[in-house]
Amino acid sequence: MGPRDEIMITGGYGEVGGRISVHLASRYPGRVVIAGRDGARAAAMAERVSGQARGIALDVDDPAAVERALAGVVLVANCVDLREPHLLRAACDHGLAYTDVNAATQWRAARALHSQAQRSGARIVIGTGIVPGISSAMARAAADGIGPLASVQTALLLSVGDAFGPASLEFLLAEARQGWSVIEDAKERPVSFFSEGQSVLFPEPLGRRRAYRAPFADQFFYPQTLGVRSAAARLAIEPAWAGAAIAGLMRVGMGRWVARDNIRAAIRRAVSRLHARSRGGDRFALVVEARGAHGTFRATLGGHVQAEATAIASSLFARALLEREIDQSGVWFPEEVIDPVRFFDRLRECALGVDQSIVAD
Repeated sequence: MGPRDEIMITGGYGEVGGRISVHLASRYPGRVVIAGRDGARAAAMAERVSGQARGIALDVDDPAAVERALAGVVLVANCVDLREPHLLRAACDHGLAYTDVNAATQWRAARALHSQAQRSGARIVIGTGIVPGISSAMARAAADGIGPLASVQTALLLSVGDAFGPASLEFLLAEARQGWSVIEDAKERPVSFFSEGQSVLFPEPLGRRRAYRAPFADQFFYPQTLGVRSAAARLAIEPAWAGAAIAGLMRVGMGRWVARDNIRAAIRRAVSRLHARSRGGDRFALVVEARGAHGTFRATLGGHVQAEATAIASSLFARALLEREIDQSGVWFPEEVIDPVRFFDRLRECALGVDQSIVAD
C-alpha cells in the first residue's frame, strides 16, 4: 500500500454508507476504511465485507481526530451530515479526492473552498446520490443534447416502505420548518415544502403521480452550472395518499408545529409505524425534463431500494475520482465533471437503466 492509498467512508455503516462500503470494498479490496462515531459498528461492518476493509472510530466534529484519520487516505466518501465542515476543509487542505451525498447541507461551504482546492490539488464533488447525482448526469446529458438549456425540472418518487436512514427524516423535518427560493425566468421566488403539487409522469408501472416542492440541491446548482433560467425539484410519495396527507398538513401549519420536540417525536413514531406496515413497498423513480435551444429532453430511471441506488451512484463517482476520470482540481457539482455516457453505461451494469428521449421543437 502506498503512502496515500486508502478510501475512507465516513458514516460507512449507515443505511447508505454501509452499501457504499460493500461496493467500494468489492472493487478496491484491502483499501477501504469504514469510519464512524461507533467504533464497534464500524468494525462489524468491516467484517461484513469479508475482511476487505477495516473499521475505526471517528468523530468528524473533532478536527484533531480528523487529521489523524486522514493519514494515508486518498479519497473520502462522506455519508454523514457535517455540523462543522472540519472533514471537508481537511480533505481540501491535503489535496484529497472527496465525495459527499449530503449536498443540501454541504454545498455552500464546499463551493467556498473552490480556489483553495485548485491550489492544493483537491478534487471535490458535492451531491453524488440520486438527487443530486444521477439527476445531475441527466441534466448534463440534456445540455449536451439540446443545449443551451432554458429550464430543468426534477421529480423524485420515494416509497414509505423503502429503506432509509434517520438522517433522511431529520432533513425533511428541518426543511418543513423553512422555505427557500427557486429561480424562475431568471428571478428568485420563495416556495415552501410540499407546496404547489404538480402531476408528473413517472416510468411504468407508476404512471402519473402528484409531486410537491422539495429542497433538493440540484435546483440551486443549475442556474450557476448550466445557465438555466428556471429550475425546480419535486418529491412524490408512494402511496399517493401519504403525499397528499403531508401536503394537507403543511397547508394547515405543520411547518410551525415541527419546531416542537414532542411533535417531531410523534412524527418519527408515525413514520416508523407506517414504514413497518409498508415494508416491501420499495419502489423509487426519477424524472428529469429539460427544455433547450434544440428541443425537449426527458430522462427517467425506475427501480427498487433508493438507498442502494444512492450507494451505486456515489460509488461510481468515487470510482471516477480514484481512476482520475474526474481529474480537475476544485470543488464541483456533478454536472460539471461527469461523463454521462460512461456514467449511464456503468449504472446499466448495476441494473439501473436510464431511458432518454429528445423531442425536437
